[in-house]
Amino acid sequence: MNKLLIGIDLSKNSTGIVFRYNGISRYLNILNKLVFTHSKDKIKKSQIADLAISKNEVLQSLINLNNIHIILFESDPISPPSHIGINKWEQDHIKSCVLHSKLVFTEIMNIINQYYKHIEINDITICFENYSYGSKNSGDQTIQLIELTAFLKYNICTSFFNYNNLQNFLIVASPSIKMYVGSGNFDKYDLFNAYINNYKNDDLLINDPLWQVLRKNNGIYWKKKEKKLKKPKKIGNKKIGYKYINNLEIRTVHTPISDLLDAYFIALWLDDVYYKKNLTGL
Repeated sequence: MNKLLIGIDLSKNSTGIVFRYNGISRYLNILNKLVFTHSKDKIKKSQIADLAISKNEVLQSLINLNNIHIILFESDPISPPSHIGINKWEQDHIKSCVLHSKLVFTEIMNIINQYYKHIEINDITICFENYSYGSKNSGDQTIQLIELTAFLKYNICTSFFNYNNLQNFLIVASPSIKMYVGSGNFDKYDLFNAYINNYKNDDLLINDPLWQVLRKNNGIYWKKKEKKLKKPKKIGNKKIGYKYINNLEIRTVHTPISDLLDAYFIALWLDDVYYKKNLTGL
């Protein structure tokens, strides 16, 4: 397909973006380096994060791949309203959303201008993963993500599409992507496994440097951990708390791999389902 398909999995700390053209993927990760340190020393925190990154085998395995671009930035968590007041919190939050959305938009445009400048704007499709309203990030965190996404969407619709070609501006629900890959119950590790085993028979994936590295060294990109399951404690019909019943072993995929693969499957869905199966009228 001669269209440039862009899948975006946006977050505050690790945004994954995949550019897919003629079956070949290019990956962009915009990563808050401060997630790699818990230091509260404002002066030394950045240096500590740099040191942690230099020793992080996941990131070090990615930085020399010719189809991955990792952009590091620094952003401290915003203090809660209970500490700084609701208005100061809102001011800091909106400033963070504006600056971060500008960064993401700028890096998207840098990739387009460097690698895909020859492609007409009519042949570029951008697709976001829609908000997961029922996830653990519901409530305030979902509202904050919506506000962050709104600024980025504004930049794309005005500065890039210029209010035209909005038929090429799309969203897709996360369950739709999971169902496309294999099952609506897929978690991050299932998507990782689907990628390295090429569940969707992506013809050119075998030549993808990221796929080659993840498949060769797949054990360093995820870890096992135990999650405690709990159920409500009741006296009669009254809930008085929770009790733990057992531990569940789960597998988590390290940052930024899970974000990049989410974006990869969005772009692949555009290529394999949205256009090939002619869903453009939806």
